[in-house]
Amino acid sequence: MANKRSNLSEKAYKNLKSQITTHQIPPGNKIVEEEIARNLGVKGAYVRQLTLRDIEEIYEIRKVLEGLSIQQAKDKISSDDLSRIEQSLKDCDNAKTIKEKYQKFILSDVILHN
Repeated sequence: MANKRSNLSEKAYKNLKSQITTHQIPPGNKIVEEEIARNLGVKGAYVRQLTLRDIEEIYEIRKVLEGLSIQQAKDKISSDDLSRIEQSLKDCDNAKTIKEKYQKFILSDVILHN
């Protein structure tokens, strides 16, 4: 039974990671546990088992994708906008806790998309 739980949690993790990295869950969208569990056909407990390490990994992937997007768009945005985006990403890197890092990341995401 424990192995089945582990497999379902791993399935939830891989599915969530794939949805984020392929932008099926667009940057800035709220990730809702119940919705992910429903889409996977599992209980919310399996989704909750994603650890802080997993969340950090997802954050790092999104940060890389956002950085790549900025590089591709840099010729199309003003230098002031680019400076604001760069500063918000530095703020994310300087965050001390996972919670603070997440909050700063959401703020930088809002700045990037506005």
